[in-house]
Amino acid sequence: MSKINYAFGIFQDGLNVKVAQLMEQDGEIKVQKLAQTKLTYPLYVKSDEGMIEMYQSQDEDTWDSSFEDVMDNISKIQEEEAATSKAELQNLLSAFPLEKGKISLNIDDEQITYYQFDGKVSAAKIYKTLKKDYIPEDELIAKDYQIGYFDKDEDSKMAIVQHGENYLLNAIKEIRKQMGKKKKFTFGHVNTNEVSLMNLLELNYDLQEDEFVLLLYVGLDYKVGIVMKGYHHFKSFPIIVNSSDPEEVRRAIYSKIMLQQDISNVPISQHIILAGEEIFVNKDTYEYFKENMHENDKLEFMELHNIGIDTNYAAELTNAEISRYAIPIALAWKTLIPQEKSFQNSNLLPTNILEAQKFHKITWHGYLALIAIFGFVLMATINHLELNQELKKVKQMQELSKSELTAIESQHQELLQQVQQLRKLHRGPTDFELSLQSIRKLQQDKKNWYFVLKKLGKMVAAYPITWITNLNTHEEGFAINAFTTKKRNIIYFANIFPDGF
Repeated sequence: MSKINYAFGIFQDGLNVKVAQLMEQDGEIKVQKLAQTKLTYPLYVKSDEGMIEMYQSQDEDTWDSSFEDVMDNISKIQEEEAATSKAELQNLLSAFPLEKGKISLNIDDEQITYYQFDGKVSAAKIYKTLKKDYIPEDELIAKDYQIGYFDKDEDSKMAIVQHGENYLLNAIKEIRKQMGKKKKFTFGHVNTNEVSLMNLLELNYDLQEDEFVLLLYVGLDYKVGIVMKGYHHFKSFPIIVNSSDPEEVRRAIYSKIMLQQDISNVPISQHIILAGEEIFVNKDTYEYFKENMHENDKLEFMELHNIGIDTNYAAELTNAEISRYAIPIALAWKTLIPQEKSFQNSNLLPTNILEAQKFHKITWHGYLALIAIFGFVLMATINHLELNQELKKVKQMQELSKSELTAIESQHQELLQQVQQLRKLHRGPTDFELSLQSIRKLQQDKKNWYFVLKKLGKMVAAYPITWITNLNTHEEGFAINAFTTKKRNIIYFANIFPDGF
């Protein structure tokens, strides 16, 4: 048996809160449960801005300290009232297994502003223009806004700006905390009532391209007329009724329809679908409209053509009952098939919630993708480690090669020094070395030279006019070069030493 997917649509209209539980299995969608409650007080504390402005406009000297006490008491009372309503909401929600599926909810229509953009315009330009020209600066600074849009037709888009926080969303988040850590809520989307009703029409009815359809929704606070041309939004108009009398409500709404038809100059009343609270969606309203409409015009309560009813919940639901839960059913329906092309895919769920839920939205194919990614990363890591090992080996070899190269260079230097020494020995003594040798030789024969020089000195003194010009040695002895003006002196000098000549 295939898996069952659950979705919950939560819709607040004034003090009324309605919940629709839908399920999907094997492509078949069914309504499983519908329930509602009426809160005693609002879910949030709302200060009286008029009283605060009056208080702030007074001069300090005229301030009445009792005014602050009154405001404090009002705030405390409102906090107590909000706590009471949150407890009532929790009691309603506890009847649903919210942790098993995704939750989608609406936003108060009073917090919504619509802006139409004509022509081919990108989402980026819509966001930029809204932030620059339409969203107040204090909301931009506080990031107290949400932006969405939907395709109005082929040539225009309708932008949506949510001003302020979503009090219903905040209350549900607080309730989840009180339920404990085991209760984890997953949110699908937040949409305006108008977008939800358009989605319900587009999925639930086969509309002709040129057919005009008017959906009238009359709730406790939220009342609107939505005109569709085929599957494209044509126009919307608010319905304001200052009476609670059912008969007066019917007359006022029908008059509003005729006025809008005259203004638009198109037959918006040719097909009317009724939805909303029992005060409007009833047999009397049906008969009143039928009496005033043309014979060929079509009138019906909202029906569910493309989803069924879980027989464990009810054998069947009347169209009037379905009409009263139109918006929460639409919210849950879109949650089950979010990729359906027929839907207007705006989503006012805060970005921080969407980002926080991304981890929890992994389906079975997501786990397969994670396993594949893990395997890829593991293989890449192993390859990386192997490459690192190879790199270390190469570096070690490089270090070893460097050491060997250094040793070889050292040996080379030693060999060069030895070669230089051998070359010196081979080429013989240098001039400097020869001079040293001569000096050493002279030092060794200094006594002989002393005798020679002494004899020569005596001879020069005895035989004047004689000059010695050179004295040198050779292998056989030594030679004296001299000149004189007397030839006889030559004989005397030749006989000074033995074997002289």
